[in-house]
Amino acid sequence: MAETSIKTPAKVVTLWERGLSYGKVAAEVSVSKSFVHFWVKRWQTENENVALKTKPSFHKSYRSITSKLPAPNRANISAHARHTQSASYNKVEFFPRHTENRLNFAHANINRDWDSVIFTDEKVFSTSQDTRMLIWRPNNTRLDPRNVVTIRQSSRITLAYWDWMSSAGPGELTCIGTRMNAAEYIRILEDVLLPSVRVVYPPPHRITLVQDNSAVHTAAAVKEWFQQHQEDIEVLLWPAKSPDLNPIENLWAECGNCVMAQFHEIDITFINMLLAFGNILEDRKLAPI
Repeated sequence: MAETSIKTPAKVVTLWERGLSYGKVAAEVSVSKSFVHFWVKRWQTENENVALKTKPSFHKSYRSITSKLPAPNRANISAHARHTQSASYNKVEFFPRHTENRLNFAHANINRDWDSVIFTDEKVFSTSQDTRMLIWRPNNTRLDPRNVVTIRQSSRITLAYWDWMSSAGPGELTCIGTRMNAAEYIRILEDVLLPSVRVVYPPPHRITLVQDNSAVHTAAAVKEWFQQHQEDIEVLLWPAKSPDLNPIENLWAECGNCVMAQFHEIDITFINMLLAFGNILEDRKLAPI
């Protein structure tokens, strides 16, 4: 990217915050839409003054540094820069409105009795993780064994589960399709959630339910079902982009670690998942529900 005055990115962000589109901002500042997109996204990610500084290129950065060093040190740093790469940091894209909604949610529920709240979620487990890994490597070493990650596809096993939990412990684990739809979710609510929760929290106790904002959970048919059962179930309005607030995510993480430790890349079955849940319960001295 060409050298740019700090005032230009600042003006771009200011106009965008006023509600102008990328195209209108670009026309106002006399820059390209890609330039506007770059600085807006960077400001959203970093949300600090450093976002309004120019982004130096990789080659210019290390050359400007090594040019001031003796030849031996310059060669070492240059080789290191070509063959290494720091790991990237990934985070959920957050906007000020999301932070405000989370704070409002916390204030609105500060006195809630969380001991009787039912937390629900789905989780997909797979014997193979096909995520791409980025590395720095010397030229013409793509197929070097040190730079190759093996994956399993033909014999890969992928299973999805739904469960609920409360302060009393994990609820009934249910195997679901990897692409659950509204009809299947309603069946789970009727045949699994209500009967199993009522064993622990019998009527007239009203169920307070936590679910994320996925398309399945907010489908019209699902909303209609909850409307028909509003005397029995209260659906807690959950803030967007807040899976970290749901404690069942920790249960899934422990369950996944337990399964992979015992059956790593061999098999993931419903029985194995139940065994993992049993191990977690035993570790915490909890009685199964």
